[in-house]
Amino acid sequence: MDDMVKGELKKAEGKVKEEFGKAVGDRSTEWGGKADQVKGEVQKRAGELERDGRSAAGADVPMTGGAGDIARGELRKAEGKVKEEFGKAVGDRSTEWGGKADQVKGEIQKRSGEIQRDGRRDEGTN
Repeated sequence: MDDMVKGELKKAEGKVKEEFGKAVGDRSTEWGGKADQVKGEVQKRAGELERDGRSAAGADVPMTGGAGDIARGELRKAEGKVKEEFGKAVGDRSTEWGGKADQVKGEIQKRSGEIQRDGRRDEGTN
């Protein structure tokens, strides 16, 4: 099963979890569901990036190096944002700041992937 399908499933599971949390008054479950929806959307988009990258390459090329780090960095940033917002919602500053740290780590990973990708382009032009 590809990442686009897995992402859609994760989003649907997250929505169910969120609604269950709302129904029983469990904020942790509700926010966990929201986090799963964000993760699902990012996973779906990573699958789209991979598909588009393979199409551009004209072959079945695995997403490695720069493209992989870019997608994983975006996922880490999204997870960090959800963690930050959850921390704010429940008044847990440690979780809030942990989420901010994860966002920074994700940005670094994404930029590292961009450098790898751009470096490969430069190597091919010389």
